[in-house]
Amino acid sequence: MVADPRFDRMLRVMRTALGLMGLCVCVASSACSAGKAAPTTTPHNEGGSSATGSGGSGAVVTSGGQSNATAGGPGLAVDNGGSPSGGGGGEIDAGPCATLSVQTVEVVPTVTLLVDTSGSMFKAPAPFWTPTYNALMDPTAGIVKQLQDTTRFGFTSYTGLGDSVQDKATYKCPILQTVPYALKNFDAINQVYGGILATYKDQKWETPTHAAVDAAAADLVAFKPVPDGPKYILLVTDGSPDTCWSKDPQCGQDASIKAVQAAYAQGITTYVLGIGDILDPSADGCQSGRCGKDYLQDIANAGTGQPVEPIPATDTNYAYSTCITNSPTKALTATYAAPGGGATAPYYTVKGSGTASDVTPLVAEIKKALIQTRSCTFAMTATLPTGDTTGVKITTNAEKGMFSYNGNPLTFSDPNGWTLSADQTGITLNGSACNSWKTAGGTLTGAFPCEVTFDPVPPPPPPK
Repeated sequence: MVADPRFDRMLRVMRTALGLMGLCVCVASSACSAGKAAPTTTPHNEGGSSATGSGGSGAVVTSGGQSNATAGGPGLAVDNGGSPSGGGGGEIDAGPCATLSVQTVEVVPTVTLLVDTSGSMFKAPAPFWTPTYNALMDPTAGIVKQLQDTTRFGFTSYTGLGDSVQDKATYKCPILQTVPYALKNFDAINQVYGGILATYKDQKWETPTHAAVDAAAADLVAFKPVPDGPKYILLVTDGSPDTCWSKDPQCGQDASIKAVQAAYAQGITTYVLGIGDILDPSADGCQSGRCGKDYLQDIANAGTGQPVEPIPATDTNYAYSTCITNSPTKALTATYAAPGGGATAPYYTVKGSGTASDVTPLVAEIKKALIQTRSCTFAMTATLPTGDTTGVKITTNAEKGMFSYNGNPLTFSDPNGWTLSADQTGITLNGSACNSWKTAGGTLTGAFPCEVTFDPVPPPPPPK
């Protein structure tokens, strides 16, 4: 049943050494008593020591209580001074049981930083390239440096360049510069991202957002992290999009929304940060369809699987724009709600003037977006007396578990409490507890009393 031969070998060694088949585990800061137990339920298990486990990304997890696995089942046995009943029918005094540490492993997200490389990012009146770069990549205060230990970052810049979309030999769309996903990826991203400014020579770089999102989503789908985890795109753009089949006008909203909806259907969430010109449609060049903040709202809704407001029926120009008439379908392709049915998913903006004064608000808005990528689900592991680490699969009475976040008790299955994960090997914080964890981290403490049983399972592999 166990795929990892090393884990299977460890189980056999423990069973041979201890000569038992059940597991009585006390995971508390002090020894606990199992009380009276039927001989086929709880082996005699004495001893104990205090144990505190550390969770990922700033979590400090102290687990307490006791967990028993049924004798004769698939678990290990731990016997520190007693022996199991050989049958018969009498009762035994289980006594205090050994204390093992239980730790949590935070799920690691994978995030593509998808950065618009259109010409307006570099030009007056609001050249946002440098402040955006500094907000993301400053070696002290930048977001990537701060989060690279707990987030797999990748990077993609995007544009299109050429005189005519009809001239396939000269028009290139999209033009992408990418850095593969990895933990501790600051240096690799900085090498590529930091060199882009020097290549800009007043070219009319375009904004084919749909093609960039399609490419980023394909890369994310192909990427198989170990262990698996959620995947995200952080789209940073200063302009309404065009398309790879029509550079002007900036009428690529439908194609971009379609790409983001397609990414979401493949398990990829998109968050959007709008900066500079996109917040002023008259300066941005968006002439029809939903422009400016309306467009950002639509992308935010599409990126989180929520309903998107349709283009107003009175806007007859959009259906005849070159983004539609030159498109492969000759029609709208995104999925829209009924008029007035669009959602209000959060999106993030910094207008500013494209100077150093914009770095601080950019950092704040990027943090707000990336907070959403932090997982509220934790795998559980236990450290055995041998020093080996095992995963923990709760098999009965999970509702008796007792967890607190920052000293405040959490209720099992409460909308703002905690639940056992679907595979029974971890816990998930819900509602306000999850929101607080994403924003500030904190201290998570937990206990499983003696009525709770679990099986050992292979522990989650170290993130890479």
